[in-house]
Formats: sequence, structure tokens, C-alpha cells
Amino acid sequence: MMTKITHVFSNPLLFAFVIAAAILSAFIVEVNAAPVNGEEFSFRQPDGSQVPVRVWGDEFYVELESLDGYTLIRGSDGWIGVCPLYCTPLRLSRCS
Repeated sequence: MMTKITHVFSNPLLFAFVIAAAILSAFIVEVNAAPVNGEEFSFRQPDGSQVPVRVWGDEFYVELESLDGYTLIRGSDGWIGVCPLYCTPLRLSRCS
């Protein structure tokens, strides 16, 4: 009577599949969302200076705020600045 383990070794195709799955599973890394809720970070300006900001969001949506409460955006030129009053989340394309 053949056990399940010896059955795997007797079928070369099944054996190759099991070995390939074992090797590939060693390289799988769990990836999770990284939500932030008002944590302080420093963002780099194009001239190399650092801007302290508070960040809310995750990998899909991020809001930046200055330490004194102003909403910040990164413009199309790469600079971080205060968001004008006419900017809303629905019209951010007009703000950069």
C-alpha cells in the first residue's frame, strides 16, 4: 500500500509541482495597507529642504496638513504649498 508521501515522489510531474510551489512560497511576502492618522513626517522640497507635515490616509488616498492646520498639496512643479480655498477634493486637478 502506497502512502500519500511516496505517491508524490512516484509521479515526476506532481513532484516538480510540489517543489516549485515550495520554492515560490519562500519568496512570497505579505503586503498590508499602511494607514496613517495624523502622524508627523518630513517631506523633501525640490531644493532639498524638509517640510514637517501631518499625514492622513493610506496607499490609495493621502491628505497632508501643516503642523498649524493648513491643508497642503504638492504642485505640478514638485513644491509643497498651502492649498488655495477654491480647492476641494473634487477639484484638486485645478490646484497644481
